[in-house]
Amino acid sequence: MSIFNFNSHKFFVALPFGLIFLVNILITQMKGFDYSGQLALSSGLAGILATILIFHCDIQILMKEKKVIPEMLSRGTYIILMMMIVFIFAINAFNLVHIYPYINSILALSAGAMAMSELLLSALLKVGEIKAWIFFRSLVPLSLIVLVGNEVSPQLSWLFSYVGPLMLTVLYLIYVKNPHIYFRNLPIKPLGINQSTFILSATLTTLLANLMVLFWLIVIDIKLGEFQAGIWINAYRIFALPYVFIGATFVPFFLSKTGDSIDEFNKSQLLLKFIYFLLMVFGVFSPILYFFGNKIFLLFSQQGYELDQYFVGMIIFICFFQTVMQHLKYFFETLRKSLLFLFMLIFQLCVGYFIVMTISTESLNSIVEIILLITTFAFAIFFIMLFFILKIKNS
Repeated sequence: MSIFNFNSHKFFVALPFGLIFLVNILITQMKGFDYSGQLALSSGLAGILATILIFHCDIQILMKEKKVIPEMLSRGTYIILMMMIVFIFAINAFNLVHIYPYINSILALSAGAMAMSELLLSALLKVGEIKAWIFFRSLVPLSLIVLVGNEVSPQLSWLFSYVGPLMLTVLYLIYVKNPHIYFRNLPIKPLGINQSTFILSATLTTLLANLMVLFWLIVIDIKLGEFQAGIWINAYRIFALPYVFIGATFVPFFLSKTGDSIDEFNKSQLLLKFIYFLLMVFGVFSPILYFFGNKIFLLFSQQGYELDQYFVGMIIFICFFQTVMQHLKYFFETLRKSLLFLFMLIFQLCVGYFIVMTISTESLNSIVEIILLITTFAFAIFFIMLFFILKIKNS
């Protein structure tokens, strides 16, 4: 089955992500840009920490054979629990909450719950439990909107929205399904040097790729405040929606197919088809978003804040460049080229930090101009690397 055949399974896999988008929009309408900015910072920081805790075990489950699921679940659980304890100790021992108020024990607990949830959901998806995967992933945004509606703080809302569904997922695996498929008392094999280096570079690559949007959110929050940060993150979510939907629909199947394949030529061909498909989506949606983006933003946010056309044009390209790089980082991983992508991300982050921290600005448009410049430059480097890798693999 081709990963580009749009069948019902792929569509339904994307439904929870559409639900997450709608819930975020509802929260913005209910609570305004300030609250949505706080929630975005809480969820973004927890997501970054969860990437570290899970140590790429969720992706390894998708990319390897089903028989490794128990081992990866055991390894992932031990790593998550140990590192979560270490982070809670470090946060309290070094009083990191005074450095940035969102760095606290609630953040570490949220990250642990997210990491465990992603680990178990990857196992469900790998064994074809699509309906269960959709149900448990959908419980998170549904729980979140209930908590927010009951005046729970942003950080606690994010934590509890994962804890409940996670407990239900564990109970489902133990009492409803055959637990021997997922849980066995297997000795955890030590990782070799090459495998450890690969997993570490892949984890750091995922971490930095996800960090870029959060990095800009934190910069805007520090320089302009939570209101402007809320505008930025809501605009980004709305304009990135077509590419996020494509990623949610096709990337899990793309990962599974390329992970099971040993033919690098076929991997390259799959990647090229995926790139052409993304370009086609960009060609269709970018004119619509450019001419109607402000009206779409007003409709979804319900806050009466209008975006100027210049801002709309910039964020269209930022969303496309950033989401494409996030989706295609997995191709570098399947070819064991994660270090190349990692160096590019480190360069992008360092340049962004240097420029933003040395330039004084009080305008959201000025910061978005810098984001566009750096993202475009990183995207150009990314595709130059991709071109040479494909040329070598196909020669």
